[in-house]
Amino acid sequence: MKTSLFFALTIALAACVSKPMSETQTDGTADFNGSFEKWVNGLPANRSVYTPNTIEDALFQIKADTLNTTNGQKTLLLDIEKCSPEGGRFSPGVFREIPVTEPGTYTITFSIANPATPCRLTAGGVMATDGSTRQNDIKTGPLRNESITATVHKGEHKLRIEFNALGAGNVWLDDFKIEGPNGWTN
Repeated sequence: MKTSLFFALTIALAACVSKPMSETQTDGTADFNGSFEKWVNGLPANRSVYTPNTIEDALFQIKADTLNTTNGQKTLLLDIEKCSPEGGRFSPGVFREIPVTEPGTYTITFSIANPATPCRLTAGGVMATDGSTRQNDIKTGPLRNESITATVHKGEHKLRIEFNALGAGNVWLDDFKIEGPNGWTN
């Protein structure tokens, strides 16, 4: 009896003190928000974001920049002093899972400026417990357009797109677009 009570209290305490893995702010009028025009409570709308509240041992800010845009009036700026090079939930970034109706190849295009910061875009099909995502390392450089393909296989019902900065510096992201089979677009 004492052992099971101790176990239950330990689980309850761990649930209370653990950090969320990401933060999400939604706006029903923002749709995909690929150009990061809509922001809610300091975060880009309709994206899950790895923030200073969710990542330990990282120093960075997430900002809506209005000076270095490629489409619209705002762009996402990650201003990083220190972070893990691991990626995923351990590094600053954003992700989104988009429902798709059919398997196939999806092309993801976006604008990026990352003068000194290595970055990664991971994309591919996912289902409830598994998926076929592929990591794409993005070289440092001035403002430019990038294009990456991702495959959604039969049985995978969502396209997951995750972007991470893997080191210190500034990263500007803008104008995310997705094209899929049979003319599908975000």
